[in-house]
Amino acid sequence: DSKKDEEILSMQHAKPDSSNATKVMLRLGFRFIQKKNYVWVLFTNLLAIEYAMTHGLCSDSANVLCYYGICEKVIMKNIERGYRLGRLALQLSRDIPCKDAGIIG
Repeated sequence: DSKKDEEILSMQHAKPDSSNATKVMLRLGFRFIQKKNYVWVLFTNLLAIEYAMTHGLCSDSANVLCYYGICEKVIMKNIERGYRLGRLALQLSRDIPCKDAGIIG
C-alpha cells in the first residue's frame, strides 16, 4: 500500500523507546554499506521503513528514507522513486527538531 508524501509527513511520531529498533536497523544497514553487501542494505532499509510506517516516525526516519532512495537509484535504477524519497527525507529532516536529529555512524 503506497502512501502519499503528505500522509507520510503527517504521521505520528514514535515513542522514544520504539525508535531504538529503527536505529539498530540503520546501524546494520550502514555496516552492510561498508561491506558493499547491497542486498542486505536494501533488506534492512525496508525493515526500518516498515517499522517507521507501523510505529511512527522518529529522528532517524529521514536517514532511512534517504538511504532507501539511494538504493532505489543505484541498485534498482529507479531514478524517479529515488528522487521522491530523497525529497521526502529532506522535508522530514526539516520537520524534526534539531535536538532530536542525529547521525548514525
